[in-house]
Amino acid sequence: MAVGSALRDTDRVAAPAPHACNTRVHGFDGAVLDTSAGGIAARTFVDASGLAGARLLGPPPVSRRALCAAAQYVHHVRDRAAARAFFANHGASADDTLVFTGIAGGYSIVNVRLHDGGERVGVLTGSIPADGHPSGRALVERFVAENAWVGAVDFGGARAIPVGATFATLARSNVAAVGDAAGQVYAAHGSGIGAGMLAARLLVDTITAGKSPVHYARGWRALYGATFREQNALRRAVQAMRPPQIAWLVSVGLIDENAVRAGLQGQRHVPSLSQLRRAVVRSLAPSFAPGGLA
Repeated sequence: MAVGSALRDTDRVAAPAPHACNTRVHGFDGAVLDTSAGGIAARTFVDASGLAGARLLGPPPVSRRALCAAAQYVHHVRDRAAARAFFANHGASADDTLVFTGIAGGYSIVNVRLHDGGERVGVLTGSIPADGHPSGRALVERFVAENAWVGAVDFGGARAIPVGATFATLARSNVAAVGDAAGQVYAAHGSGIGAGMLAARLLVDTITAGKSPVHYARGWRALYGATFREQNALRRAVQAMRPPQIAWLVSVGLIDENAVRAGLQGQRHVPSLSQLRRAVVRSLAPSFAPGGLA
């Protein structure tokens, strides 16, 4: 278990906080972090140790239905010609990324991309097992079993990602949490790296300005609160959908390239009036007769 960072007014104190890898947290009394590498005293403590890490602000309030079981593995390619044919059969080139959605419930994905000139293939997956679906790891295993051109695994791993709302408590006194430890994840697509970097930048700016972690929490809410609430609302809506419903939204144009791009970039997207009108017209066409949302 990695220890969350311990910051010491880096703009005013020359000596950096001690750094130790493969260290476990045994306890915290508010002033000293008790670890397997000894005690760490600091003015500000930052828990960046993930969902199941140090938990300096207490257990994370995450429901099982807001946990995405994600996995990412890189495999050697056994048959490069067959790999290229796989992409071609799906209307893509070997340089494209193939993304299959709705594989295991509305909120699920299998992302496939070739690397190193086709010598390796990366498979990224995610799903919500609490809804009765196979985990991300199981989706990777199924993809590998169904495609003989995929060879032995090179490296990878799997873990749970919190895709609900950002946690209510981001800071308390001299402790702040960032990343998965704070529930700072773009819930629409389950990415937390970008959100964690934004949080880290905001926290550093706050501390070096002589303010407290509590001010960091307030700043996060002011700057990003609305966006992350919208992301979570979209995640909940998609999670409740069946693949035909998602396909219908794509077909009528409510989910288009602009909407997907905005979601991936963590930006707000509001359909234009013309887009809404086109969606209504398309939905009234004979091909979208009653049963289209079944």
